[in-house]
Amino acid sequence: MTESNGQPANIFDLNPNKLDTEWVQQPKLFYQAAEKLAEAKAELEKSKTNKDIVMAELDRNIRAEPDKFSLSKVTEPVVEQTIILQGEYKKAQKRFLDAKHNVDIAQVVVDTLDHRKSALENLVKLRLANYYAEPRSPQGKSREEVDELVRPMKRRTREDG
Repeated sequence: MTESNGQPANIFDLNPNKLDTEWVQQPKLFYQAAEKLAEAKAELEKSKTNKDIVMAELDRNIRAEPDKFSLSKVTEPVVEQTIILQGEYKKAQKRFLDAKHNVDIAQVVVDTLDHRKSALENLVKLRLANYYAEPRSPQGKSREEVDELVRPMKRRTREDG
């Protein structure tokens, strides 16, 4: 289920008249979403590692040359606060937060596809219970005969209302 632009179609749009097609697409959609989640998690780990490296390098540099960072004394809280003020750290932190957001979004898609699976299962149950069945006239009765039987009931309903 992809649109002409290559993007996935809306996973919320289920066609109860094409349940077979919906079910055939479900595993593929789930796989694609799970794969994107795995990629997003890998990117999150890379960005976390990068952030840790930037922090370690800044920590080392600050302790080695406190004057370069305008520090009169080097204490743990001062070093930590100086690290988070550095541009390198801010960039690494932003990449980390963006990667975390991408993981969260990818997880939502995977969870949504799990709900979609449940919706498809329930649509199949409704189909099997003849929920979508067409109304049928009693055995041997024509449409006109059924209309004649129903007409007095409709009249009474209008008079009672």
